[in-house]
Amino acid sequence: MVLAFMFSTLGCISILVVLAVIDFRIVGSIRAVIGDVIIAALPFAYVTGIKWLVERPRPVTAADSALLPGDPSFPSGHTAAAAIVAVMIVLTVRNAAYRKSGNTSGTVPEYADQVPSAERRGSDTSSIVRTYEHCAAVVGVGIVIMVACSRLLLGLHFPTDVVTSAIVCPLISYMLWRLREDMRIAKA
Repeated sequence: MVLAFMFSTLGCISILVVLAVIDFRIVGSIRAVIGDVIIAALPFAYVTGIKWLVERPRPVTAADSALLPGDPSFPSGHTAAAAIVAVMIVLTVRNAAYRKSGNTSGTVPEYADQVPSAERRGSDTSSIVRTYEHCAAVVGVGIVIMVACSRLLLGLHFPTDVVTSAIVCPLISYMLWRLREDMRIAKA
């Protein structure tokens, strides 16, 4: 029940708002925070569109469940919400890592030609950032797996419902993030 509420649409929005406030306290730029929220949350448009396009019915085991949502089964909205929250966690932690490492410019160097030579050689800065990113990714993947398994164990989704959301939503977010970073580099 707790996971069902936390990763419902309302729960996901609430968690995103909290993470956005934390992100703003880290980066101090509303524009950067809005960009992070868009990158994290835009995959939900995909989920909603595909869900109503495909209209796959819920598994028969879900027929008597009090948790049965009224929307179609494919792809899993709760798993997509977990992926959205996971992406926002990674983006927020990444910003915190760069802030902790002393990068106060508000931009995150992405390409080798932008990274100072000491950082390319494996300085403490890149080590801190990499460690933070990996920890955030592990937490994010754990959240997604936990929510996906709960949806399957409750009999509310088919395996393909949760796997699709768990894979496609982060991929969409990654493509949006790369696009933003490429645009940032082109402006510089």
